[in-house]
Amino acid sequence: QVQHLTLMSMELHARTRRDLEPDPEFDPICALFYCISSDTTIIDTDGTQLTGTIVVSRE
Repeated sequence: QVQHLTLMSMELHARTRRDLEPDPEFDPICALFYCISSDTTIIDTDGTQLTGTIVVSRE
């Protein structure tokens, strides 16, 4: 049975300073990883799952 349910999972990777916890004021985000899952076919794909990565260049 289709419930038209879509889930998104996301994980951020931040470059931290030494052994400190990430602080958004000082530590930049370097990458974002995501996964979108649906119980129906996702538009513009052939399946029910879409994964990807966004990487920020340090220039």
